[in-house]
Amino acid sequence: MNLNIKRTLLAAVTLTAGISGACAAPPENVVELNVTREKISEGFIGNGIQFGLYEHCHDKNSYWGKGFNMWMDDAMWDKTFERLDFMRPGLVRTMVSQAFFSNVGKDAEGNTRFDLDHNIGVAEKWLDYCDRNKITVLWGEWGTGKIAEITDPVWAKAVVRFAGHLIDDKGHRSIKYLTGVNEPDGGWTEATKGKYEPWRTANENLSREIREQGLSGKLSLGAPDACPGITGTKFIERTAQDFSEEPGVWNIHIYPYTENIRNGSYERSIRQWHGILGRHKKLVIGEIGMKYKQGTPAKEENLRRAKEDPMHKSDTLGGSNMFVYDFFYGVDLADLYIQCMRGGISGACAWMLCDAMNSSPGQLMRRWGMWNIFGSKMGFPEDENIRPWFYTVSLLSRYFPAGSDILDIEGATGEGLRAVAGNLGGEITVAVVNNSDEARTVNLRINGEGKRKLRYYNYFDDDRPTDKKQLPVPKQIRKTDLSKTVTIRMPSKGFVLLTSLDY
Repeated sequence: MNLNIKRTLLAAVTLTAGISGACAAPPENVVELNVTREKISEGFIGNGIQFGLYEHCHDKNSYWGKGFNMWMDDAMWDKTFERLDFMRPGLVRTMVSQAFFSNVGKDAEGNTRFDLDHNIGVAEKWLDYCDRNKITVLWGEWGTGKIAEITDPVWAKAVVRFAGHLIDDKGHRSIKYLTGVNEPDGGWTEATKGKYEPWRTANENLSREIREQGLSGKLSLGAPDACPGITGTKFIERTAQDFSEEPGVWNIHIYPYTENIRNGSYERSIRQWHGILGRHKKLVIGEIGMKYKQGTPAKEENLRRAKEDPMHKSDTLGGSNMFVYDFFYGVDLADLYIQCMRGGISGACAWMLCDAMNSSPGQLMRRWGMWNIFGSKMGFPEDENIRPWFYTVSLLSRYFPAGSDILDIEGATGEGLRAVAGNLGGEITVAVVNNSDEARTVNLRINGEGKRKLRYYNYFDDDRPTDKKQLPVPKQIRKTDLSKTVTIRMPSKGFVLLTSLDY
């Protein structure tokens, strides 16, 4: 596999948004979209990303620092933050291991010793950024038993104590929610083996510790971190029965197969799962991505690419998604985000920002990132390039900021055509995805008043403008009469975003 992958994609041609005369669709493919005042959700928390703390490569004393003489230096952090500055995430999820941070071994009596400032520098660097940029952090512990079993009150005390240290002693008030165990409903999860009872005990202990350590009103649970699309609804049903009030937000993960995105079914699934958990709490997606069904050509191709990675750094046991290099992944993720927003979520974190964030001490990476920030140090500088899917996900983060109301769009659930709108203080954003093989002409009625300056972004295979730093730029910026119909000509497979937000 060459990292400059020659992609085998469905054909896509140039988009001209709001201008006549390009790729005219036949009359039967004209779609009428009407932005309504009906609020799907209010007080949006924000879209964003999974951000890992480079636990194996954060400094020169890390595994990679000692073993490979490479670690996150200031220039790499600067590049990462510059790209995030464009994205403007409203919500991020960061999971840690207490064994890496505060747990520093056993004393003579065999009791676990803690140093709350052990390895804390990388956490503070990240949380300083979140504090400055008013980003909501869903903080969590992966759930390993290296401190104690998760059912042991010692475990919950340690997890909450470290979070409290960051919030109260270090002043990182961006941490709002706490997740105790990653994907507790999965048989692959070491701490629970997919069983509900150990997680329930751990969650009860975490809730008690939040109260007893004086963190009520500052920190609440983000639960259950389950995967109902993979394991079914039993786990979230029991969560709703036992923990109706404790969580500050409901939090689930989704990794649908390609066909479940493209057939438009995920909006309905999100509504179902939110209904089971309870709509009295907001729902966020702690991890959002896509996978490929066993035995399909896509699954086989993904494995082939991982095995033939010229860097020899890709996990080949199913932990990598090699299609993050492909244009179509950006279309599918945009479609999935839009369906979830139409389904009523209050934010979603894409898995994940950088390949090296989820890696082994030996540099094996579960490739799923928007780039690999270690590309140059590994001898493959092109692997630091921004991958296509950053384009759509960054725009859906940047232009659906915290506090937005998510609005319904009539006509937005046709075959392969989905759309959603956001309103923040009278500023409007509309996102439209065409995930079909046919060209569409979209007649969009925003139902606003007067002329406004709109930014028009295009994401198509041969029409996705960027600047010299590979960051998205508008196809055009022009005055648009919001009381009149805006015509968007969309070829197959693509995404358009229009916004009056002036940045």
